[in-house]
Amino acid sequence: MRILFVMRHGGYVRNFEWVLRVLAERSHTIELGFERARAEGIAERIKRGRGDFPLPERLRAETNDAITYGKVPTRDDRWRALVFALRQSVSYLRYLSPAYRNATKLRERWARGSPRLVIRLAGLPGLRSSRGLLALERLLRVFERMAPRSQEIDGYLRGGAYDLVVITPLVDGPSQHDWLRSARAVGVPAALAVASWDNLTNKGVMFDRPGRTYVWNEIQRREAIELHGLDPDTVVAVGAHPFDHWFDWRPGTTRAEFCSETGLDPAHPFLLYVCSSGFIAADERPIVARWLEAVRADPELAETGVLVRPHPTNGATWAEHPLGGISNVAVWPPVGEDPTDEERRAGFYNSIFHAAAVVGANTTALIDAAIVGRRTFSILLPELQGAQEQTLHFHYLLPEHGGALTVAGSLEEHVGQLKKALSSEPPDGWREAFLTGFVRPHGLSEPAAPRLADDLEQLARR
Repeated sequence: MRILFVMRHGGYVRNFEWVLRVLAERSHTIELGFERARAEGIAERIKRGRGDFPLPERLRAETNDAITYGKVPTRDDRWRALVFALRQSVSYLRYLSPAYRNATKLRERWARGSPRLVIRLAGLPGLRSSRGLLALERLLRVFERMAPRSQEIDGYLRGGAYDLVVITPLVDGPSQHDWLRSARAVGVPAALAVASWDNLTNKGVMFDRPGRTYVWNEIQRREAIELHGLDPDTVVAVGAHPFDHWFDWRPGTTRAEFCSETGLDPAHPFLLYVCSSGFIAADERPIVARWLEAVRADPELAETGVLVRPHPTNGATWAEHPLGGISNVAVWPPVGEDPTDEERRAGFYNSIFHAAAVVGANTTALIDAAIVGRRTFSILLPELQGAQEQTLHFHYLLPEHGGALTVAGSLEEHVGQLKKALSSEPPDGWREAFLTGFVRPHGLSEPAAPRLADDLEQLARR
């Protein structure tokens, strides 16, 4: 089977590494097609003799070219500007609906890339009602459907002799919808593989329906059906395959060795603060400093170590920070790193495993921590309201929705929760419902990657 996996850029490969490896082990050939130019950076790095090859190149080498990569075209014709503006506009209108009434931060993000005319129209008295917005959306969708397909993408698919096209993330930006439309037109089965836990709620809308949509769990399956109008028979919950490796991973160091490496005092337990992406918190340093001050002000936590782990996509902000010189506090790795190889994954895992508890605002690392077995905590702060309470995916971490995250409404309440966590064992079953409901809905012993690979094979045969 020959598969084209269209991704916005190479950063998405880490979300599907285990699926790609399973497919390669089954003698399929996979072409990773990146819309953005990060693939060129890989070639340049190899030319310079750098040893830290990015994940796509390592997959190519380790699978004997069963997995290859390169750039793929995006629409670049006279219709591009109009088509992309129409798609962006329809996605913006989504954030004016009642479901997103309080999602101010998300609405502002999508407004930044939308035409001013559409934003003004959506605010007119006759159009800003639910009925008016629906009518405007339908009109924009009619215009979007009238545009011809991308001939370049049509030709690329016809020339590749593909058995299957898999697209991700599809809903983050206007360009990938052309791949789905062209695949249907040339007769190649096309599937959407949802890349992350927030994609169906925080991103854009769909303009064509994939033949198959792969999600992690029943929560995402409901999102695909209710928010995107997909046929329930085409949406499959396979499990959260990006986390498959954590279920079998073991620490590579002792706690004392890890503390020595990071500069923490092994005589005391340490808290791990996992930072969030730039969208959640553009500069998290003041938040972390205030949090650390509250923690250290309590006599019972005054000597507790703190390890701050910058987010891999927002780590540059930590090149300079206000925590230097504070005893038993470390920022490690100094500007963050993406755990996409054995060594970096081991560092990330050891950070969680050896921590007494994990704290964060709203980040995927809170899911990683629950799998590893460390209790997770967060504080609802006014400056983070748009990235926490006003997003749908954050609520999936909360106990009332089956999550494993302990949330406080104030720093004072949060410090009390941490003290209790450090002095007592976690309650029985504190994470089971989350793991079996959100991460591995088909059983904790069943990895998700082979299940997704099985269904892709069936889709191609059909």
